[in-house]
Amino acid sequence: METLKTVDPQLGGPLETLYERTIDYGAHPNERGVSGTMTLTETADRKTFGAVLLQAEGIAFDHAVKTTAQVGVGALSIFAKMFKLRFQILDLDRQIEQLRRGL
Repeated sequence: METLKTVDPQLGGPLETLYERTIDYGAHPNERGVSGTMTLTETADRKTFGAVLLQAEGIAFDHAVKTTAQVGVGALSIFAKMFKLRFQILDLDRQIEQLRRGL
């Protein structure tokens, strides 16, 4: 991460933030990763906590889809730095930039 931030601070900074966000929201068990998908059912004599294991829709699903796209574009952006000429020949550098704007 330090090398990337040195080579391209405009790419390294946001990718470091993205990395930290993936850790915070589920790369390992933690409060945000668990509580964001919990359900609570209350009756007069009982509270039942549940966990949604497969999201079908909603904020958590939308967040996961957007984050996945950002990680993919971030990985391609790193490869574009490593293989600059190849990405330019295939016009991938321009296409990646267009994708980045949409995220």
